[in-house]
Amino acid sequence: MAEQQTNESRRRNGRVRDRLLAGGAGAGAGLMIALALSTREPKAVIDAVSHFGGAWALGLVALLVVNQNFGKFMEMGAQMIQVQKDNTAAAQELANAVRQIAEKDDRERVEQRRLISFVGTQQEKILERLDGLAQHLGEKARGANA
Repeated sequence: MAEQQTNESRRRNGRVRDRLLAGGAGAGAGLMIALALSTREPKAVIDAVSHFGGAWALGLVALLVVNQNFGKFMEMGAQMIQVQKDNTAAAQELANAVRQIAEKDDRERVEQRRLISFVGTQQEKILERLDGLAQHLGEKARGANA
């Protein structure tokens, strides 16, 4: 049973050590020393607390809490970066869609101009033929009266 507790303690210390190393070299080194002392020489920890006072222990606990939360802050930062990447991709897709709509509108505008030009040309031809027909009918009417 003592061996099982020792293994569990080593695993726990390994997880804490990994967090400490991720949190920064200065704070991590201090906490590593304190962790090693607490597991190997509990009397040394008691002596250190009595020598430096309770503020030392409180500061050590504060550093431990900061280092444990450091990973969460890094994870949040990574999530924020991913959200920003997603937002950028969505904005790019929106810009592409707007550009395609504008290009389609431009093509339709050019097509409408061509169509209006064609209709105008056809109307001019029709008017010319109607004028010619009116003149021809006018000449026939005058010839019939004569």
